[in-house]
Amino acid sequence: VSAFLLNRSSDLRLFHICTLSCAMIAITRIFANKTKRIANAVTVLGLVGALMYLTCPNGAVGPGVKAFSYRMLQTFAYHGVLFTYGVLALVYGANKLEYKKIYVEAIMIVALILISLGANHAYSIPGGHHYDWFFTTGSSFGVSPYLMPFLMFVIIFAMCNAIYLIYYGVKALIEKKKNKDQAQSANAAN
Repeated sequence: VSAFLLNRSSDLRLFHICTLSCAMIAITRIFANKTKRIANAVTVLGLVGALMYLTCPNGAVGPGVKAFSYRMLQTFAYHGVLFTYGVLALVYGANKLEYKKIYVEAIMIVALILISLGANHAYSIPGGHHYDWFFTTGSSFGVSPYLMPFLMFVIIFAMCNAIYLIYYGVKALIEKKKNKDQAQSANAAN
């Protein structure tokens, strides 16, 4: 067991937003009737996690990492698929966002922070490997470990709100275009 814990590959557990989202997407699709309450939140958090990684891929790029290495291609493909899933789920209506239910995202973010805090503590080895799952310890960004969980909540929840704003903005533009086309069709028929 200790050899596994010292192995860096154990960093791929379900304590990051993206890996959690992947597992939760599968669960919400397989058990769709039982998971309706959280399906939208899982989709939004998947989008947020993928966007965060694709815009700031600190885990894949860095010293000694080659541009076309397996690690680079796999992580960008993984997050690209996660992002594409979220967009397609919203575009094709598999998920319909309701702003009055955004509290579900907030609850899931708090749960993820608590789980990752516990996992960071349980799996970190004194004098050995130190994990920073969900960036809650602050070591990845040089922020106080007491402040980082709150900062992560604010950042993730703000991004969830941005996804909702974009969703409603695009819906409004589509509706406006439909109304304009209908008015032009009605005028052409007269």
